[in-house]
Amino acid sequence: MNRTSLPISPFTTALSGSARETELRIRSIFQWKRRRPPLPLLILLLAAALLCGNLVSCRTEEPDLAQLLLEAHENYPYDGGRMSSKLLLSQEGEGCTLALALVDGGSHPAGLGNLMLGLWDGREQDWRGPVRQVAGDDGLFSSWTDAEGILNILCTNTSTWTGIEGASTVAHYRFDGSSLEEAAQWDYYSDDGLSDQKAVPVEGGLELYSLNPEWGYPDSIQSGSPMPEQWVYSHFESIGKAGISAHTAAYSVPLTSQRDLTLELRSDRAKRDVFFSPLKEILVYEDGKLLQSIDVPALMASDQPIQAYRWDTHSVDIYPAFSLAEEPQYLYEGLFFREESAFGGQEFGDFNFDGYTDFAIPAVEASPHNVTYAYFLFDPAAEEYIFSFLMFSPPELLKEEELLVEHEHDSQTVQRRYYSFDREGRLVLVRQETELYGQPSDSLSPEPYPGPAEAAEAFRQVMAGDAPFRSVSEDGREYYLSQINELIWNDPAVNAYAEQFAVADLDDDGTPEVIILTNQHIHSEPILVLRWQDGQIYGYNEVGRGMQGLKADGTSGWSDGAFHNGTHRDQYTSSGDGPDRREPLYLSELIIVADGSGEFYLSGQEVTQAEYEAAEAAQDAKPDAVWYNLLPEIIADLFGQ
Repeated sequence: MNRTSLPISPFTTALSGSARETELRIRSIFQWKRRRPPLPLLILLLAAALLCGNLVSCRTEEPDLAQLLLEAHENYPYDGGRMSSKLLLSQEGEGCTLALALVDGGSHPAGLGNLMLGLWDGREQDWRGPVRQVAGDDGLFSSWTDAEGILNILCTNTSTWTGIEGASTVAHYRFDGSSLEEAAQWDYYSDDGLSDQKAVPVEGGLELYSLNPEWGYPDSIQSGSPMPEQWVYSHFESIGKAGISAHTAAYSVPLTSQRDLTLELRSDRAKRDVFFSPLKEILVYEDGKLLQSIDVPALMASDQPIQAYRWDTHSVDIYPAFSLAEEPQYLYEGLFFREESAFGGQEFGDFNFDGYTDFAIPAVEASPHNVTYAYFLFDPAAEEYIFSFLMFSPPELLKEEELLVEHEHDSQTVQRRYYSFDREGRLVLVRQETELYGQPSDSLSPEPYPGPAEAAEAFRQVMAGDAPFRSVSEDGREYYLSQINELIWNDPAVNAYAEQFAVADLDDDGTPEVIILTNQHIHSEPILVLRWQDGQIYGYNEVGRGMQGLKADGTSGWSDGAFHNGTHRDQYTSSGDGPDRREPLYLSELIIVADGSGEFYLSGQEVTQAEYEAAEAAQDAKPDAVWYNLLPEIIADLFGQ
């Protein structure tokens, strides 16, 4: 057989000269130097074939992200046969895919509608970072892309038992294309269950629903009427890029009978059991158009003139805003707001009687009485609100007299100051009144001192100015009561003197102490406590905030500011020779922690907010200590001739 001849068939045609030449050229290529296999070419062809095979093999199936999230649930594979999942959201990123799924855990305790999300790494074929879960029976979500190009995912969930849906848990996530960040996580449970809220996520925030007061158990069903809805709409809460750190409360303000405004207060913390939300921004809208924006931190750092009562001159003075922010009785802890009014809230009204609605915001709470308010008056010429003045209380308006009343409580008295406004809109102090807590001292017949006769005589001599007392201080000097200004103020310009006193057993040992109040009557004024020990009267200095609202049983309030206060009584411990050491015995304590939530203590034990508030109500209901004017006849009636 001629190896160079081609097979012949009925379809074979003769080759032309050029075709035959082409045939020979092809044969010579495959023969390569005659009878040697063309290995390099074979290797090249094999590599090409393998490459083509690889190109075809890379077309694999997309991962089932919903199934992968289901397998990340703690119940899998134990309840795998009863579990199910549904992909709600996916978005491609840099070498990864964000996936959000609704996962049924297969049993009620495992959650019938959990939200689970994570980043699937396509190269590693595994989850990049932890898989997140917002557990419950009714997972809801919203998503939006913010101005920075970040995808925000807001997830909420509730659990339902015996037909009762619980409060919502919420989580806010941010996806930048390569990583998934949990910006915040919080819930809307309350201590008593009556203030629970349900949160429904929408673009940019949450629609919050409160418990329907008409909702209840089968009474309505048995009567044949349908059960009302468990939840009723309350308000919208905006969510910023820090999640819980953004909180907006909106209010409709009837500026005049013809104009309505919307006031938005924005903070750095969400509500969630927060007593006060620190203000960051105040926005004013009219018909959806921004009318005014107030940067609160910038305002507090500015030199804008603010009017406020000056206690040492008993007059209205003007302060730059930044200086007020450094004073504890003014703006020390900033501007705040709260939707509920249990501890002070926003106030609206025509405070300067010019026909326009103004508003006031709490600035600092000096428990248990004073809440400093920042008053913003509407300026019709400038078409904006202006931070105009401060007062130590929410507003009380005497409309017929066109007077604004300020109430300031100190440890034992309440001052009322009455203001009007001049033509330039400035505050004018018209008059002020001072009232002692309890019954007026001139209408009382004092009961004799109930302690030992020796103690009564020692107190009589000190109160009448016939004998000195020994100061419990570094110098340990003796002072007469007439020298109280030198002892506790040491400032001749103040001209403080002892004006009132009360008798109360501060440490409940059967020998009551005497508490001296000076004529200054300001909430931070020092107080003098006189105590009998071993035949000697000792004097202990106390600040006004250390003994507020003294009760007849010797208990009182104390405050280290808006975020730390409570009630206490005295305890005295031996320090060897000399006067005993005076220390507080805390009966109740409220601490507002960094995230704005409260911690509540009674006698050193942590309790619920409801238990704490019940104890505070019982404390408030106690009779006040009786305060007497420092007069010879009253001293004689109390302590003997």
